[in-house]
Amino acid sequence: MPRIALKRREPLVKFVRRAARGHLDTAERALRAGANGGKRTRAHAAQARRELLRLRALLQLVRGPLGTTAYGREHGAVQRLVRRITPHAAAHDTATTKALAAFASPSGKDPAKDPGKAPGKDAKPPASAGPALLRALADVAEIRVRAAHWHLPEAGFDALAPALRRVWRQSARPVNHGPQAAASSLAPAALAQAALTLHDQLRCLERMWPDAIDAPRRLARALDAGERVLLGVDFGLGYPAGFADAAGLTGDGPPWRRTWDYLKNAIQDGPDNTNNRFAVAAELNGRLAQGNAARRFWACPPSAAGPHLTTRRPPSGDDTAPPARRRVVEQRIQSAHELWKLFTTGSVGGQTLLGIAWLARLLDTPGLAGRHGVWPFSEGFAAPGTGGLLGGGLLTVAEVYPRLSDDAAGDELLHHAVRDAAQVRTLAGMLASRAADGRLAAWLGPPRGLDPADTGRCVSEEGWILGEVLK
Repeated sequence: MPRIALKRREPLVKFVRRAARGHLDTAERALRAGANGGKRTRAHAAQARRELLRLRALLQLVRGPLGTTAYGREHGAVQRLVRRITPHAAAHDTATTKALAAFASPSGKDPAKDPGKAPGKDAKPPASAGPALLRALADVAEIRVRAAHWHLPEAGFDALAPALRRVWRQSARPVNHGPQAAASSLAPAALAQAALTLHDQLRCLERMWPDAIDAPRRLARALDAGERVLLGVDFGLGYPAGFADAAGLTGDGPPWRRTWDYLKNAIQDGPDNTNNRFAVAAELNGRLAQGNAARRFWACPPSAAGPHLTTRRPPSGDDTAPPARRRVVEQRIQSAHELWKLFTTGSVGGQTLLGIAWLARLLDTPGLAGRHGVWPFSEGFAAPGTGGLLGGGLLTVAEVYPRLSDDAAGDELLHHAVRDAAQVRTLAGMLASRAADGRLAAWLGPPRGLDPADTGRCVSEEGWILGEVLK
């Protein structure tokens, strides 16, 4: 690749990221070409190895600014990748060829004196070259994801790790076995597809990750620019009426606000995805029991079960005791699950506990505090903001249920690889279209057939699903 030079007045951090991307892009192209096989497999592997060695040298130059821990992790990852590629690039690296040949020679002679043992340029690459280079291709994509954030403090890398681990678990198992997988019943085409799928998922993660770690600042910049922002979340924003009082949640404001304040302080949600949602649910059940109310939270792993939280739904008892099992909106939408179930298929309770706590902290960050509304809690069933529909410079948060868009999604549900993604894309398109022509105001207004008593319950504590009938 062309020599990468520091541009005039270019910040060093920006140069390092640009140089790293350049080396990784070239290595990626070479590995993809080499994984296809052919006479130039070694040449492509050697080119990828050279670029990675240049990347390693770049890392050494910025060792100080990067920090000891981050440098050790990134340098180690590049070094392991170089070792993975080296056997397949040996014929194009004289020093490496000599070392490998001497190691492989039974006589222990110098390769120059025992040329029959040294791999020549016409030698076929090892049988595992294809799988190994595909695995290396996925490794390059992983390093590239982190390279875009080498300027971040250590907390940024800590937050990135869980997302990377989830991607590996989904796609990397066949690839991780390398030559063994190729020799097993797994077809080479399936192995190649697994590696390329992993690579593509990592590149997708690279594109979306900056928004995930920088959500508060990105939202604040949009509001500063006068944009109208609707933030839809696929979890409940409030519990059935009577919950806050029955659980003894004190504080200022209406019941929904007291619930949010409690969860914001009680929930612990670490960057590695560890959290205490089951412990908080058990504590809330204990509070409900003290107030002679029904203990509603249920479903957890056996290890989290205890006196106040069970793995199965507890006996119904008095269903008239507060809080109710289902919110008013869930009584209309029968496919919506109750918010009390915390675990296993169809549960929404765990993400509601964690989501409310995350959202409460997000909206309290500088740049967003005082510039947002939570529908329908803040202003009732009405388009937020005195400036009309989603007033400029305002953030509106609303609960959404992407499954309601199934009919509108149509064939996309059949053709899209991820059903949830098709539902979200369809719903986002419908919301954008309605916001553009002014029809979204009807969804933000009072639901049809909702009596005043239920309206009060929804506005003060339960919330509502935006567009509960998508028409």
